[in-house]
Amino acid sequence: MNVTLAILYIPNKETAMKEVAGVSLISRALVCALRADINKIYLLGIENSEHQKQIEQMLKRDPRVTNNCWQWINSPEQIETTQTTICYRVDALFRPATFDRFVKQNHNATKVQEGNVFLKFAYNEQQCIPRTWSTFIKYTVLTHTITNEVHIVNSTRIKEAENHMLNSLQAPWEGKVDTYFNRPVGRLITMKLARAKCSPNLASSIAIILGIIAALLVVNGYYWQTILAVLLLQISAVIDCIDGDLARLQFRESILGKWLDIAGDNFVHVVFFICLAIREYSIVPTTVVVYLGISLAVTTTLSFFLVVYYQNKLKPQITGSNKMHNFIDGLISRDFTILLLIGSIFGNLHWFLWLAAIGGQLFLFLLVLIVLDASLTYLKSPIVIEEQ
Repeated sequence: MNVTLAILYIPNKETAMKEVAGVSLISRALVCALRADINKIYLLGIENSEHQKQIEQMLKRDPRVTNNCWQWINSPEQIETTQTTICYRVDALFRPATFDRFVKQNHNATKVQEGNVFLKFAYNEQQCIPRTWSTFIKYTVLTHTITNEVHIVNSTRIKEAENHMLNSLQAPWEGKVDTYFNRPVGRLITMKLARAKCSPNLASSIAIILGIIAALLVVNGYYWQTILAVLLLQISAVIDCIDGDLARLQFRESILGKWLDIAGDNFVHVVFFICLAIREYSIVPTTVVVYLGISLAVTTTLSFFLVVYYQNKLKPQITGSNKMHNFIDGLISRDFTILLLIGSIFGNLHWFLWLAAIGGQLFLFLLVLIVLDASLTYLKSPIVIEEQ
C-alpha cells in the first residue's frame, strides 16, 4: 500500500500548538508523516484565518517541518485524488516508527472497495474523524490492531502521554549498569529537559566535559578526590544516556549528535584510562603500568572503530545473525564503572588497571574475529539487482 497523501484534522488552534516534550502536537504530526514518506499533508478543521496564520508562523520557525509539505483545506471534498489517503488527528500521539509501519504495511482491512480511502489512526471513530463532513461518512472507518500504540492527548493527559513516549524509547547497545541505573536515573530529568527545549548536543557536550574533569581529578590519587572522580564519571554516563532520549523525543537526531554521543563517550574512556595509568605510575613507578595504560588506550580506540564499522556497515547487511548482533551489543557497556567505584572505595585501583587491560585485549580479539566472520558472510552474500 503506497500512501503519499494525508489529512490532518485539527480541532482548534490551542490543541495544535500544545506542546508535548517540548514539541507542538502539529509539528509532531507533520514530522511523523514526512518520515513515513508522505509528501503532502492537508490541514483540516480550522477555518479562522488568523488562527491559521499563527500556526503557519510557528511551523515556519520549526526547522523540522518542510514548509511546502502542508496545505489548508476547508473540506475533504476539495481533494481530488484516487490515491490512498491516511486521516489522523493532531492530538493522536504516536512514535514515528508506529506511523511508518501503519502507513506502509499491506493489510486488506485498511482498504475499502472504491474511491478514496481514509484510514483510521486513533482510539475510536468519534475521537478520530469528525462525523459532520459527508465525505468522511461515505467511507468505512476501521479500527486497526496497532491503535493501542496511540494516545489521544488532552490537557489532563499530557504527562501520561509524555511518560508513555519516554518509556517506549528503545535503548540499544546497553549493559546492565546503563539499563538498571544510568538510564532510569537519567529519565527522572529527561522530560524536564525536553520541556525546556534543551539541545541533545548540549547534553552530550556536558557529559564529555564532566568525563574529562573526572579523568583530571583521578590523576592526583587522593582518596576522596578519586571517589569524586568516579562519581563524576558515573554522572557523565547518566547524562550520556539522556542525550539520545532528548534527540528522539524532540526529533532532533543529527549526524553531529550521533558522533558526539558515541565518539565522545569513547574519548572520555580513553582519557580516563590514561589519567588512571598516570596516577598508578606516580604510586608505583614501573614500566608495567605504562604498558597497561597504553594497552587500554589503544584497545579502546581500536574497539571503537571496529564496533562503528560493524554497526554501520556490516550489521544492516547481514540477516539471520541475531546471536552475533546480541553478542556485540552485550559487550558494549559501561559496566566497568561498578569496578571503578569498588576500587576507589577500597583505595586500590591498580588491580582494575590490570583487569581492564586484559579484558580490553580479550574484547578486541573477539571483536576482530566477529568482524572478520561478518565481513566474509557479507562478501559471500548474493548481490540482488532490483529491476527498474
